[in-house]
Amino acid sequence: MGGPGAGHMLDMINRMKANRSKRPSNYRYRHSKELVLKANGGKKLSFRNCSPETLQSIREKFELEKKKEFKTTIIRITLSLAITIVSFSLVAYILKHYFLLVKNVLQQRL
Repeated sequence: MGGPGAGHMLDMINRMKANRSKRPSNYRYRHSKELVLKANGGKKLSFRNCSPETLQSIREKFELEKKKEFKTTIIRITLSLAITIVSFSLVAYILKHYFLLVKNVLQQRL
């Protein structure tokens, strides 16, 4: 079939896949790096040569940006829930009237 040791190779490959899936993604790092650059006006930072006041102002801008993103996320979730509720109620209303119409048509034929 697979020859001697084939199960061991497959086990090794599966372990490598499992370890890769456990690693954190680079999205958070890249996203936070972009936010820091945006907060600093697009300039790259050298944290060793940067003054504490500059770092504090960047931290404050960063926190404001995080709060703004959180608010937009909450608004998006609220809107999507509202749209979902309205669409389901509309579908239920249409189906109710459709089945009443079908019932009336069937009663008229009998």
